[in-house]
Amino acid sequence: MVSKPENLEKEWNDELESLVEELMQERNANEPNPLVSEEQKRNMIREELKEMLKFEIEAKVVTQAIHLIAELGPNLFGANRTEEILGEIQEAGERMVSTASEVANSPEKTPQLIGMTQETLNDILKVAFDQYEQEKWENAETIYHFLVILTPASPEVWMCLGSTQQNQGKIRQARENYVQAAELDTVDPHYPLYIAECFLLEGDLKSSETWEESGRERLEQGESDLEVIEMFDAVKEAIAAAA
Repeated sequence: MVSKPENLEKEWNDELESLVEELMQERNANEPNPLVSEEQKRNMIREELKEMLKFEIEAKVVTQAIHLIAELGPNLFGANRTEEILGEIQEAGERMVSTASEVANSPEKTPQLIGMTQETLNDILKVAFDQYEQEKWENAETIYHFLVILTPASPEVWMCLGSTQQNQGKIRQARENYVQAAELDTVDPHYPLYIAECFLLEGDLKSSETWEESGRERLEQGESDLEVIEMFDAVKEAIAAAA
């Protein structure tokens, strides 16, 4: 049985807030500034630390994803193919260090820059989808998060990551990942719809309505799909009912 990954989101937030408080005390002692409010100072420190801690959580995600692929892969692809996948992941990880600046400047070229083949990416997707289909949301979330690191320019992967989080009640995180998908793909109406659903669940009816309208504009500019139209109508009705 696959063990559930640790709650990285909670761990990351706890560590972030602990460091914020430490730096607040240090800066208030060494750099008193009465013109900046305590909350403004906290927000500035929080943003500084987020980028630093991002790499730590990504390293943990990669480690957990590799363990899951090693455990689940043999049943899906056989032992030999699983070893090939893990070997390619290891080589890609080594290249990611040397190509970091290129990856940062051209995220859409990440797979090519780190030498990850489409076949292996597809196999990792199969592992993620297998866990998603079995409703093993935490496992699926870990692997889709890993895929976001490998393919940061893929709106579909951001969407899948958001969906695994929404199924766990992580509405804010899901919404943020749907926004990433919507920014990468400015045509597909589904992404704004999912964002609208999240805002509705969070009780922010104004934002929900704004995103529902944005998605409907996309829908009207493309080919009409009765099923998708019905999804939009359902969200619109839910917003009106909650008002």
